[in-house]
This record gives sequence, structure tokens and C-alpha cells, in this order.
Amino acid sequence: MPDKITYDRNGHAIGFAGPNAVDLFQAAALRSGLGLMAVGIKPHRSWTSLKVALAKAGQYTGQTYAGKKDIERARSDLAIYCETMKTIIPHEVLK
Repeated sequence: MPDKITYDRNGHAIGFAGPNAVDLFQAAALRSGLGLMAVGIKPHRSWTSLKVALAKAGQYTGQTYAGKKDIERARSDLAIYCETMKTIIPHEVLK
């Protein structure tokens, strides 16, 4: 399946198709979750460890993160990853 991000007519992303588009969605969700973890909120009960979340961030960015001190750096690197992927993946706006 080719990659594609679908937007509604108001500009809100409503669909992510293809492996790279799904990776983009997961990286964006991970970035948001790390922001919650930075202030002590566990985003979901399945988010068991900051170490695991930072390791997953490293899979997208190619960097190594260790502990709470690296959360903001991981979030920044994930933002760059997401913006880069948005330029690569084709977009479709529904009429």
C-alpha cells in the first residue's frame, strides 16, 4: 500500500495509510505522550516505563536517550522527524 495522509476540508488529518504514514502517526503520539510523562502523567496504563518510551523514540530518531533529562531532547528530535516525514508522504484533501 502506498503511503498517504488524508485530511478533511478543514485541514485536520483523518487518515494515515501505508507503513511510513503509520510511523509518522506513532511518532507524533509518542511525542505527545513524552510531554505528559515529563510532568509526571502516565498517558495510558500500557505505558509502563519512561525507558521503553525513550528507546522507542530512539528507533525513529537514531539517537540514544537516557532518563528524564532527555525527554525534551527526544521530543524535539521527534518533532523534526515528524516534519521531515510530512514533506515526504503525499497528502490528499477530501472535498
